Amino acid sequence: MRILIEAVGHEAIVANARELQAVTGRVHRSDAHDARQLARLARVDAQILNPVDLRNTAQQADMFILRARTALAGTRLLCEAVGRARSSRSKAVD
Repeated sequence: MRILIEAVGHEAIVANARELQAVTGRVHRSDAHDARQLARLARVDAQILNPVDLRNTAQQADMFILRARTALAGTRLLCEAVGRARSSRSKAVD
């Protein structure tokens, strides 16, 4: 989304949500109110929003591959553990 916004000539600031007590700390919230509050903060000083740098497309692709490998390794380990448990259970029954 940030790339699309910047492609049409607008500045895009990705705020660190954990650091935005001015927005997240409110009891009565709405998307419209939050958007207005964020816009006001960005106009005064963008650093108030604690902007974060996002990964570029190549870095995002690399992270996807790493996460997929981790998930596959976890699945493989789980399958091996289940296979061993079934194997030991069938040996105990014999």
